Amino acid sequence: METCKKTRLPLLFVLFVWLLISISGTAILSSAEIELLSPPDGSLYDPVSPIEREFLANSDARSVRPPKLESAIVEFQKKVAEYEAMVEQYKAEGKNIKELKSPKDRYNFYQHNDWSAALMERYQVESQTYRPFSWKTEETLSDVTVLWSETPDFQPALRGYSDRNKQKKPESAIRPANLKLGVRYYWKVTGRNAEGESVQSDVWTFTTLDKPPRLLSSPAVNNFRDLGGGTNADGKRVRQGLLFRGAAVTPLRYCLVPQGTAEEEYEYFFRNVLNLRTELDLRSEGEFQKRCRDWGETGLDQVGVTRIGYPLVGYHLYYPANQPLFREIFSRLANSDTYPVFFHCAGGADRTGTLGVLLDGIIGRDDQTIIDNYELTSLSQHPRYRYSRKAAGMFETLHAIAPDEPIRVQVVRFLLKVGVLQSEIDAIREILVEE
Repeated sequence: METCKKTRLPLLFVLFVWLLISISGTAILSSAEIELLSPPDGSLYDPVSPIEREFLANSDARSVRPPKLESAIVEFQKKVAEYEAMVEQYKAEGKNIKELKSPKDRYNFYQHNDWSAALMERYQVESQTYRPFSWKTEETLSDVTVLWSETPDFQPALRGYSDRNKQKKPESAIRPANLKLGVRYYWKVTGRNAEGESVQSDVWTFTTLDKPPRLLSSPAVNNFRDLGGGTNADGKRVRQGLLFRGAAVTPLRYCLVPQGTAEEEYEYFFRNVLNLRTELDLRSEGEFQKRCRDWGETGLDQVGVTRIGYPLVGYHLYYPANQPLFREIFSRLANSDTYPVFFHCAGGADRTGTLGVLLDGIIGRDDQTIIDNYELTSLSQHPRYRYSRKAAGMFETLHAIAPDEPIRVQVVRFLLKVGVLQSEIDAIREILVEE
């Protein structure tokens, strides 16, 4: 009897283990079906791409001071004559005149110089090919999703979907989006195999480089980034996840999402990823309503975000209509209940760029960072450089207020001149900067 009991117990144990494997076999086998390749487990990762870093590292090369005004006018007149000649030629040949670029852009110096134009060509290639996170699998997978999280249980998690190749199969590589700076992340790849079973990779970790800018990506917003991250000129940390800038929200019907619906993307991105409370729309109400009629745009109030319109005029700091708007905007931003905030115009370039310079000044960024943040718009479809006529006028206006001081001091003195309260400036800085 003793012997029978001893031989039966191991058998029961084997049956029990077999039953567990049968029930949860997917979880046990899953990590072997997807093998993570890069970046190395536990490594340091820069969320800013190599060409984006190259753009930032070459401030003088990307933005060359234009000719003196007299030379610029002569050049502009020459370009107008060339343009008019091309218009007549296009008419004679029956071509579409709208394909011609108006010379006014040249006059305002809203263009890439030779160095930056060459870099932008390489950037277009990089945006299609730069996929630093990769994995491999022998399986034919569907519903492939990559997850990144600050916690090992992936609650909550950012998600990403890899592009599809010419055979319409998901690629085994991706560039992560919307990662915070200076944070340790856990990541894994999940999907379904040919039998429809859930599979996943092992979990690896990496730490993001703590060096701004924090560039963001979404099908719903272009030219998008967080004003937080890194330190200000006094070495104090600037909080992330509170203040975002970008272009107008892409209308639902033009929002290309790899999985699900555009409505789901809006809800996920603006509510789950950004946790937005307030949208500051710097366009006029007429401009917004026209885009609603013509393009199907909707305000973020559709996903529970408070939308407020402030029809700002870009660059012209002392424009009479701007001054009460500045007082209203900064009064609202002095209230911590307003955050997180997303401010934008149409392209996120001019009106947004103007408010961005003023907010960077309040944060206390150094001059180079303020200029970098203004010119970063050039990585989208809107070349914007500090020596363009309008931008140069704005920086010259600030310079005249306090010629020997950094931009951050000039900004604060300007805001005080137009009626923004010192207590509001202090409150905004306290919200955005860790003392």
